[in-house]
Amino acid sequence: MSVELEYMVTGDPDKPMLVIEQRTRTTRAMWDAQHPLAAHHALLLYDHRGLGASPAPPGPYSVDEMART
Repeated sequence: MSVELEYMVTGDPDKPMLVIEQRTRTTRAMWDAQHPLAAHHALLLYDHRGLGASPAPPGPYSVDEMART
């Protein structure tokens, strides 16, 4: 199963990239206060499946599928 996740990349693409991941049941919006890091890094923020703007296709999901998305 392939799921497209909602994400955003901000900051300087020539700087090291920080992948910022949140806990389950939250969205990437919890990192809004960290956007000043974009002055020194590229930031990749995303919403997990079914949270924020990422879709939740019908389940059930296996542990392997959850690990791949």
